[in-house]
Amino acid sequence: MSLNADPQRAAQVGAALYQAFHGDGVLGAVSMPEAILPDTVERGSVEHLHFITLTVAVDYMRDADALWAASRKTISDPTTSYLYMPHAVAAVDFERLVQDMRKYRLSKKAEKDARIWRDICITLVRHFEGDVRVLLERQRFHAPTILATIRTPRYNFPFLKGAKIGPLWLRILDSNWRGNLFTGLVELPIPVDIHIAAATVMTGCVQGPFEGPFSVLRNAIEELWFSACEGTPYYPLQFDEGLWHLSRRGCRKTQSFPCEFRWQCPVAQFCAETPMLQTADWITVGKAE
Repeated sequence: MSLNADPQRAAQVGAALYQAFHGDGVLGAVSMPEAILPDTVERGSVEHLHFITLTVAVDYMRDADALWAASRKTISDPTTSYLYMPHAVAAVDFERLVQDMRKYRLSKKAEKDARIWRDICITLVRHFEGDVRVLLERQRFHAPTILATIRTPRYNFPFLKGAKIGPLWLRILDSNWRGNLFTGLVELPIPVDIHIAAATVMTGCVQGPFEGPFSVLRNAIEELWFSACEGTPYYPLQFDEGLWHLSRRGCRKTQSFPCEFRWQCPVAQFCAETPMLQTADWITVGKAE
């Protein structure tokens, strides 16, 4: 598969989306699903840190709004709030863990999600005093080192260490837990999922033919956004939210052209005018990551 990337075009698209993210138009006055704080949790607390970390670890093949809403309900219920306490999860019977994660549909694949949740909690208990903060502090909040640490064979952080979820986790923490703590974020790739891929393609920043494994497109998109940020005040993770919403609220709803959202879209002038229908089936395989 031969893909053509246009970093200059991507730089313009990224800057326009970044500026428009909180304005009017197809993006709307938006906030990310993970930004909504549970009623019982204080922003910046250890509970908030665990809420984000464990929830994002099961954020695969999920509707983001539904997942984070389910997690908020789960942590707010006194009978299930223990799920965000690694020591308690490590000690609980697996059957109860499965049942309690299903109460508000926090889990989609009951046993698989429960194993992911439990394995991460056990790893935190064994190696980091049952506290994600200890993990972050030992690595001095340096994002690339944190990712390298959780990806070593010594530790078991299923899905959290993944190509998409790892950078996504740190971007969410930086945006929503405590700001200005993390360093090295400029070195992390944009977390490429179905929405980042769709928005990148639909704005003509990467052009096809689109066939083959999703990993080829993912790698091309990661490299593209690094190149697009060279010589600018931006870094790839800063474009994650805008691209995600552009796809979710516009590009992936468009089946024909001219696009019905063109009068609202802040990057309409960059539209590739390739109906999403032509690439949706292939790009969709990225949802499993």
